[in-house]
Amino acid sequence: MVAVTPAELPQFREIHRSFQSGETISQVLSECGVSAQNAEVWIKAAQRVYNLSRIFAGQKLKLNVDTQAQDLVSLQMELDRETNLVLRRKEGVVVATREMVELGRRLRVVQGTIAQSFYVSASRADVPEEIISDVAEVLGWDLNFTSDVQPGATFSIFYDETPRAGDAEDAPAAPGRLLAVRIENKGKIHEGIYFRNPVDNSESYLNRDGRQLGRAFLRFPVAYTRISSEFSSSRFHPILKRARPHNGVDLAAPTGTPVRAVADGRVEMADWSSGLGRYVSIRHDDVFESGYGHLSRIAPSLRPGSMVRQGQVIGYVGATGLATGPHLHYVMYKNGTYINPMSAAMPRARSVTGTALERFRSTVTKIDAAYAAAGRAGGRLAVASAPAAGNTTRKN
Repeated sequence: MVAVTPAELPQFREIHRSFQSGETISQVLSECGVSAQNAEVWIKAAQRVYNLSRIFAGQKLKLNVDTQAQDLVSLQMELDRETNLVLRRKEGVVVATREMVELGRRLRVVQGTIAQSFYVSASRADVPEEIISDVAEVLGWDLNFTSDVQPGATFSIFYDETPRAGDAEDAPAAPGRLLAVRIENKGKIHEGIYFRNPVDNSESYLNRDGRQLGRAFLRFPVAYTRISSEFSSSRFHPILKRARPHNGVDLAAPTGTPVRAVADGRVEMADWSSGLGRYVSIRHDDVFESGYGHLSRIAPSLRPGSMVRQGQVIGYVGATGLATGPHLHYVMYKNGTYINPMSAAMPRARSVTGTALERFRSTVTKIDAAYAAAGRAGGRLAVASAPAAGNTTRKN
């Protein structure tokens, strides 16, 4: 005997839809043929685990409706990329639960030619903004995307994404990690390849020779919109109304933008510092120290003496202290003396060696194979992989 599911019987309908702007769950259930009395039972059950007033446009919903009884058999609603709200009737009672969604992993390669700018060309090739930003960060020490990249330069971008189980192959998927990038510009190749070192589990981007890209410091501690004030030995202060040295660089950004430690180190200060407002200073080694001023707030975990890792969020952009608007005042010291963090020579990052280098070379071979396959496919390649592992998740 062949089992028949309720959705296959004439009186049962399986409905897939998304919420429209301004719609409520009551309106949707009514439109789908559920009586107001029955809808109230299901909504009341759902409220025990999720606030149904927090519905946004585009949120997906799957309903199994008993059209004869004007009632639901089950309801499933997407809460976020990894969680569903699921309601089922069990022994006459509607039970609501949150259930984790299995995420797949898809590898994607996008290749193209830069016409106007890298950002515009990559965007038109449907590369997610998050991945474009990662490319700029990875190659930022070695390539100025504003002034160096010329029309006619080519790019290959290799990244992964995490589609929800059951989604169509062409359904949008959340971007994961930038796995590799290659830009050929004016006859020179700029590359970055993600590698997790099996020796110490550290993560970094390397060139194909196994040397970490750029310097031991992040190029920028914040995603800024513009440089509002340069490093200067004499600058007219907009609040004090007199000339004085400006021993750092001001990076304008919206209030609340995360600020990250530019390198590993020990927190020296995490407190109010007069005109700098909320301020964090970090000692990186015997030579270098960095400082971050005008923060709206400091990360709760930071205390003098605590250790931070490169890229860790240490605070958020603000306008505390003597500031005319939200920005980060970023300073760098070398041997106790101020240096310009935008132009000073920072120490080179290390290279991988030994067994780690052998493993990395294997990674490079796989990257090259993916680039070649994408080239044969006209510049685009998407390959399903294993279920998403933890290390593919984007870092916030």
